[in-house]
Amino acid sequence: MITQDELAVLAKAEEASLDAVQVDDFALDEFLRWQQPATPPESRSARPTAAEASRSIPAS
Repeated sequence: MITQDELAVLAKAEEASLDAVQVDDFALDEFLRWQQPATPPESRSARPTAAEASRSIPAS
């Protein structure tokens, strides 16, 4: 058996546990909006990607 105080502590712990594991629910367009880069493309460096750079290396 447990006391009323212990029951209250367990209830609070369970509530905190459920709050901690809740998953945010986003529509696809909302999710994709958050995935966009923080800096606009025109302000990024003009360096080529690794794939672009490897294509420009002449074969020996």
